[in-house]
Amino acid sequence: MHRVVSRLNVRMLVIGAVCAFLAAVNSAHCQVAECRIEVRLPDAQPGDSIFFTEFYGDSQFALDTVRYQGGGRVSFACPPANQPGRYSVVLQEDKNVDFLFAGSPVSMTIRSGPLPACVTIEEGEDAKLMYDYMQFMDDMREKRAPFDAVLSSESTSPEEKNDAEESIIALGTEVLAQQDVIMVEHPASLMSVYLKMVNEVEYPEVPDGVLNPEEWATEEYRRRFWERVDFSNPAVVRDPIITMLLDYYFQSVLPAIPGLVHSEATGLIARAKDASVKRYLIEYFILEYVNPSVSCMDEVFVKIFDYHDGLDDLEWMPAENRREFRQLSDALKPNLCGANLPDLTLQSPSGDWRSLSDMDHDFRLVVIWDSECEHCVEQMEALNVMQDLLASLDVGVYAVGYDFHPEGWRDVIRQHAWDFAMHVSDVPAMQDQAVRDSLLLNGLTNQESLGFREYLDIRTTPKLYLLDANNKIISKGMGAEAVPDLVRARAQGSGR
Repeated sequence: MHRVVSRLNVRMLVIGAVCAFLAAVNSAHCQVAECRIEVRLPDAQPGDSIFFTEFYGDSQFALDTVRYQGGGRVSFACPPANQPGRYSVVLQEDKNVDFLFAGSPVSMTIRSGPLPACVTIEEGEDAKLMYDYMQFMDDMREKRAPFDAVLSSESTSPEEKNDAEESIIALGTEVLAQQDVIMVEHPASLMSVYLKMVNEVEYPEVPDGVLNPEEWATEEYRRRFWERVDFSNPAVVRDPIITMLLDYYFQSVLPAIPGLVHSEATGLIARAKDASVKRYLIEYFILEYVNPSVSCMDEVFVKIFDYHDGLDDLEWMPAENRREFRQLSDALKPNLCGANLPDLTLQSPSGDWRSLSDMDHDFRLVVIWDSECEHCVEQMEALNVMQDLLASLDVGVYAVGYDFHPEGWRDVIRQHAWDFAMHVSDVPAMQDQAVRDSLLLNGLTNQESLGFREYLDIRTTPKLYLLDANNKIISKGMGAEAVPDLVRARAQGSGR
């Protein structure tokens, strides 16, 4: 990720300038101490590797490594002052000692034993706040343990369970009160920033007179969800909390509708007044939707990448990655849900040319599969099993062989007796330019069909496309088992 070098923060630069001025005027000399992360290790062994790492969302990256030489301590250069957040000292036994860095030196002692009791913070207010709170939470867990034991015991009476539940609620109230104390007494601290982010957002009470109470409450909850995050503070991207919130909101709160997800994503990016926060959000949405697990959501990747690539504000992205994303985005555009697939026209096992337009069905399922792919064969067999159901839903299957080995492809179709689909594929000879030109000139097929491997989004096989009667993409990338429900939902939505 980043390679941290020794840098002076803004305050140090100012002090250095003052020193230079005084030296010029009075021939005096003054020096500014470099910001350091000092770590005392009374139990470390010579030769142990000690790592200094930073958090970037829920990822952790090494900034520096030292080999302990004895003497009871190691030291690291502070990160830049404008990169506050959660950092970690990782010991030889993979023991992560996280701490908060707010731009000033931190000094700590790490002894053997469990966290947080093994850590003492000598310098660094935010780091000390963090470990005081961790110790408080450790005490709360000890207090809660006997009540959890009561609840898990089969011999516990209803009255005892009720008392235990009330005691746990009281402890939870005590935790919330302690969080409030920290946020009131240390409002500018990183602990306050992070505690505010983890505060639960309750569904609001619906006022009288609202026509659609459930819709109003949902919209209000979504509006309030992000009020707890200070998008102008660079510290929010150096803690796993931001990734947790984004994952939860976009996977569990927001409906999986590409246009809505894109709108919400761009809204969050617009709220990011800090450059590092903006970068993190753009990066998150690009990586989250470049290969989505939910059908049609690659539209979010295309729109967000294209917009910011066009603004040329992806300078932080390696040039090779940016070029690959640009190529992928261009390749995906003809395959987004709502777009129309061309009239694919390829050869059947008998050598006849068969097209999508030959299928007189309300729905067309294009399946790109490889006869040497075990999961492909499983999906094809699943479609074979449900062929009567698909027929009742007026779904025709256009199965495109991807493996480029016509003999093996024909053998697998014959062995399984798959007569539920219109089987088509290409042959190696079609890659010869003269052959392609002849096929196109004679109107037997089209350019998109001969180049379906490049034209269609087939990063993995099998790949399924559900189309309507006009070849408009309804859904893609789903499993065979999902097809009937998708068809029913589409049919109901169109009033059929």
